Amino acid sequence: MKLLKDKNVFFVLSGTKRCSLVPKMIEELINNGAKVHTFLTKDTYNFVDIRELKEIKDNTLQLEQNYEKAILPLEDVVITAPCNFNTFNAIANNQGDNYPLHIITKAIRKKKKVILALDINPRYIKTSAFMSSIKKLEKKCTIIWPEIDEEKVAMSPPGKILDTIYSNMCRIKYISQRKEISEDYYNLVENNFDQFHLIGKVLFEKALTHNTAGCISTRTGGGFLITSSGVNLGNVKEYDLAFVSDAIPEKNVIIWEGIKKPSSETPLHWFIYNKNRAINAIIHCHSSKITYSKKLEKFATKHYVRYGTFKLSDEVYNLLEKNDNFAIMRLHGEVAVGNNLEEAFLKIKSKLEDLI
Repeated sequence: MKLLKDKNVFFVLSGTKRCSLVPKMIEELINNGAKVHTFLTKDTYNFVDIRELKEIKDNTLQLEQNYEKAILPLEDVVITAPCNFNTFNAIANNQGDNYPLHIITKAIRKKKKVILALDINPRYIKTSAFMSSIKKLEKKCTIIWPEIDEEKVAMSPPGKILDTIYSNMCRIKYISQRKEISEDYYNLVENNFDQFHLIGKVLFEKALTHNTAGCISTRTGGGFLITSSGVNLGNVKEYDLAFVSDAIPEKNVIIWEGIKKPSSETPLHWFIYNKNRAINAIIHCHSSKITYSKKLEKFATKHYVRYGTFKLSDEVYNLLEKNDNFAIMRLHGEVAVGNNLEEAFLKIKSKLEDLI
């Protein structure tokens, strides 16, 4: 399945050492069907291997000497990675004084999807100029904050940047196989809806999730009910629940019934339920207080775990077993499991209270 089939992706690099990570990212986008056009800001040339970018099959590299002749398609998304301090501030102040910056600022004005993966020197992060730029751009585009710890401040892992592109463009990464809706589906929804509505509302009110992030599920009827993709957990409706009856992991297939597609994180839920029959409920939420807390570091996966895939789910499951049914997916979100949704919720609530 080509997740980005025929999508025009404009990929802009600005000058930092993390430019070396970009070729692999471009290759993945192309392998997923994207038509990638790559641009370099003026401060990038000392950080990239032009030959390596040229050798990427089907990558259209737009170099400075060719800008006047460039004939570009209509962009679907513009990604800047890495995005350094000078580039970030220039974008925020609408300073499109060179071709790559003009492409970014124009896309923002046109309200296109724009993603900025920050790679900022730590001494700049608390400056008034940086905070001013954040305020100007945070509602106009998607900002991927750098990974910050005691030793370094660095651009987020390539997997997180790529996942942000997929989330913006297609959301679902599994192959959907929908079954005809049965009477049993409606009965399952009727019998289980109240707990979904209650727990979803509490998660939202306690800021354990936001917008359409996160999902919840419960084992029932020989499969499991799960909230649909793109649902606001604070306002779940009956038609927002999908019933997953089976999956084919080796083919990345999810088999389901319902009105709307199951959550993008359905493969993770399926893996956990399939691994342990004693688990009957799962909550996946996004609380920045918990996700990025150094105090809760022992609960976190070693690396960023990409969303929407059966792969690497075992790392999350092993942490759940080790840490009393709670785990943090690094730079991503939280997972808690239990005999029911209330029990899973209390696991997350207790971790939030530990931070007070």
